[in-house]
Amino acid sequence: YVRVAPSRSRLYFDGACRPNPGRGGAGGVLFHKKEGKQEEHPISIPLGECTSNIAEYLGLIWTLRVAKSKGARDPEVHGDSSLIIRQMTGENAVRDSKLELLHTVAEGLRREFDSLSFHEEPRDRNQRADALAGEAVCTAAAFPPGSFLHYYPNLCGYSMVDSPTGSF
Repeated sequence: YVRVAPSRSRLYFDGACRPNPGRGGAGGVLFHKKEGKQEEHPISIPLGECTSNIAEYLGLIWTLRVAKSKGARDPEVHGDSSLIIRQMTGENAVRDSKLELLHTVAEGLRREFDSLSFHEEPRDRNQRADALAGEAVCTAAAFPPGSFLHYYPNLCGYSMVDSPTGSF
């Protein structure tokens, strides 16, 4: 259980793949105070085929979307992925072309908040998000190989059917 300061929300994100690359899952949890009550909003999203870094970014993106939908204005963002945290804080450049789009989406979401702060956590302090990502990996095993592309474009508001080009 995580106590949240009255003016802040806190979110934890994670991603997992088994093997890497392989079946992926994104997980996260938002702890948010609303009308004096602390709420917990977990997510667990099966991704199909991907890498662990893609799964981590999708965990961040989907948890930010939940935070925005629940009215969080200035959440603290916690994750155990050194790469993602450092890319989001500007300490590291995004050098992988597969991560560039996801980083751009995350940066776009960042602009929808009053402020965001990013904090790298040890794995043992990110257990809830890790468990949710792990659950999603188990669910992803039910998808046919290559199904990841059905989820990826929707991050930008498109589906495979209504994308301007028909694909990404």
